[in-house]
Amino acid sequence: MNDKEETIRFLLVDAPDTKHPKYGEQPLGKEASNFVKELLAGKTVELEQDVNNGPDKYGRLLYYVYIDGKSVQEMLLEKGLARVENVYEPNVKYVDRYQEIQKKAQKAGIGIWSIENYAQVPSQTGKEKRTRPASYRFAAAKARIKNRSEVRAESRT
Repeated sequence: MNDKEETIRFLLVDAPDTKHPKYGEQPLGKEASNFVKELLAGKTVELEQDVNNGPDKYGRLLYYVYIDGKSVQEMLLEKGLARVENVYEPNVKYVDRYQEIQKKAQKAGIGIWSIENYAQVPSQTGKEKRTRPASYRFAAAKARIKNRSEVRAESRT
């Protein structure tokens, strides 16, 4: 981007991790990673910005990503290789559409939705979260609260 290499984070979706520092590889993490790598290899992607394109706390820019005019986020959700997550105002342009796609994958029991209780704990945003040890959920909740405070502070200025 602008003759500079940047790391991009898909807005509004979360795929299983392949290298979680504490819990290692999650179910279907390699499948999701390989799907994206194969889909994007050697291609030019189109990026769509929402209200705020980051960077996030890891320095990644936040975008909706398209290949050949098709949404990568939607493809991941359709295949059950991601779920709607990381929904933070003001970046919610496609959240309703993504949740509808996710519901179809859940109903069909494909991908992560074929794994019993993979995502079952309701979150503050009304979607489901993967079940993880309580210590991990506590740390994640603290991070979300911190991130929401930062978003509110940025939107007031």
